[in-house]
Amino acid sequence: MGGLLIRERQKLMVQLVSSNFLRAALLAADAPERCAQMRQLAVRTDRWIFLVVIALAFILAVGFLAAWWMTCQSRGMYPALDMPSWQNGGTWKMYCTS
Repeated sequence: MGGLLIRERQKLMVQLVSSNFLRAALLAADAPERCAQMRQLAVRTDRWIFLVVIALAFILAVGFLAAWWMTCQSRGMYPALDMPSWQNGGTWKMYCTS
């Protein structure tokens, strides 16, 4: 009687292990497709965020340029921008000139 219970338990364990192995194998076979689908969906949702961030950065940059222009105009001057030389380096200079 005890040997029969042990055999039944062993059969049950073999069935559980084999069914779990089969599930794992099927999931592993689908993994590349699922990853590709998830990457595609992630890119689609991220595009809106990048568009909003780029639009806000553009609006901010235009706002700073407009403020610089108006500041120079209020002094009766025009905005000027100097680029440093490629050989010596240096800093960019933004100022108002007449």
